[in-house]
Amino acid sequence: MTYIVDYLFQNTAKPSLHIHFDFLPQTLRIKSLKTHGLRVAYAKKLKPFLKTLSHEQRELILNAINRAFDDVKLPGIMMSWDELRALHGSGHTVGSHTSSHGMLGTMRNKKMVKEELENSAKTILKEIGVFPKTISYPLGSYDQDTIRLSREVGYKMGLAVKQDVYKPENDTIFEIPRIELYNESWWKTRSRINHSLEVFKKIILYK
Repeated sequence: MTYIVDYLFQNTAKPSLHIHFDFLPQTLRIKSLKTHGLRVAYAKKLKPFLKTLSHEQRELILNAINRAFDDVKLPGIMMSWDELRALHGSGHTVGSHTSSHGMLGTMRNKKMVKEELENSAKTILKEIGVFPKTISYPLGSYDQDTIRLSREVGYKMGLAVKQDVYKPENDTIFEIPRIELYNESWWKTRSRINHSLEVFKKIILYK
């Protein structure tokens, strides 16, 4: 979701955006976005608010933005299946991130949540030949229903976003923290990688 919003606002040449839903704060009901800088700044304010909405409300806004910025063609998939098969063949693990990157914890329709989890796993099984063990919750959004449905679908562990190391004594196997990497100084990146390796070792030992 967030990368699509960024991409649309960074690449459109359209000078205005009309989204006036009742649940949208007045400060975000902007009509004129005449410059690239204004569009990027607006997207930066909009993204955190989108994460607070229900799935249905968020989809209304995203669809409206897509219609308004119809001069932008969204990029295709980040990696091809051939590239993913090559990664798997060289020893990497390919996990699931759902079918459409929706925030699972905000979806009231639990059938939709299960479909997001199930369809992604089945596609990976079909294309790569293995059923994914892990589900990485998009944007770290999940609830107890998400965990229950992930188990039902067949995943063995779930990855959350808590910016912390995994503690088997405190964290369940379906709420394993993820440590995200950012565009930052190399020593910080090395520190995050080292922590991540320790997390991985703990998971292996725990299992």
